[in-house]
Parts: sequence; structure tokens; C-alpha cells
Amino acid sequence: NLVWASSRISRKLRGKSDQMIKRLPHMQDAKKLAAMQILNMLFLNTYLGRRDLFPFVVMKMMKLTLVDGISAISSVAFAGYGALLCFSGQIEEGLRYGTLALELVEEWNAQSFQSRVGAFVWGSIFVHARPFTESLDQLNEGHRLGLQTGDTEFAMLNAHLHTMFMIDSGKFPMSTMIKQFNEFRELTALHG
Repeated sequence: NLVWASSRISRKLRGKSDQMIKRLPHMQDAKKLAAMQILNMLFLNTYLGRRDLFPFVVMKMMKLTLVDGISAISSVAFAGYGALLCFSGQIEEGLRYGTLALELVEEWNAQSFQSRVGAFVWGSIFVHARPFTESLDQLNEGHRLGLQTGDTEFAMLNAHLHTMFMIDSGKFPMSTMIKQFNEFRELTALHG
């Protein structure tokens, strides 16, 4: 049950500062790390194709992190958790966990997850508290890093969000948007 899983995660996080979360023991169990990797692969597919299952994927990743230890993939879990909180109206908490997700990517030097985390943090969390235009450079970078690390799904999500935010902001002439779109297309074509 999603409500039960969500309240269980909330209870496990209650009273924990970001520093305390970052100091959780490192996940060592190979089976748990493999489970995190599988859930990581399901992350975007459930978000785009089976929204009803997305919260379960995020909650399972969060449970594994809080019970079995933190790993680089935990950054993806916290990004998803922050997005879910924002979608449910808990903006401040969502912002907190989105920021934590970015910090985990940095501290774990997890460049392979930066495109994934960035798409959710800059595309689904920070937009609740900041203008769209503040996300543009980060989404552009997420596209580049996604292609560079072989994460083409999230590279394309970053490009999609970037284009959508340019349009929604109403601050860019059509020629600028077309130029940016063509740059995304050409860069993506180079990476097959």
C-alpha cells in the first residue's frame, strides 16, 4: 500500500538532518545494490509510462537506502522522493530532498546519475519555487552529460524539459528556440 509505504519513509526520515542522511552506512550487499540498479532502470519508464507504479519504485529505493545503506543510486531515489513531495503539495520538503539529491551526486562523484537527478530536480522540483529560466542551463548540461555517460533516455528528457521551459517562459524568440532545438538534435545524432 502506497500510503503505508510513504508514511513509513516519512517516519524513517523524521528528525534526520541532511548530514545524518549523508552519513548513513554505505550499502554493501550486492543483492541490494542490484535491486537499486533494477529500480533505477524502472525509474523513467514508470514515470512516463506507468505513473501509478512510479511512487512504488521511488519508495522501494528510499526504503533500501534508509534500511540497507546509502549509495550513489540513492541520489536518484531522493530526486524522485522530492518530486513526489512537490506533486503532493509539500514543496519545502521536496526542495530539501531535491537539493540533497544534487549534493549526493556531487559527494559520490556520481556523474553517471547527474542527468537523471538533474532532470527531476531542475525539471520537477525547483520549478515549484524558481522561474523556469533558472533551470535552463542545468537542463542543457543534463542533456550533454546524459549523452556523454550513455544515459540517452534522460539526455532526451533534459532536452525536452529545456525546450518546454523555453516555450513556457515566453522570454525567447522563436529563432533562439529553433537554434537550441537544432543543437540538441545535432548533438544527439552524434551519439547515435
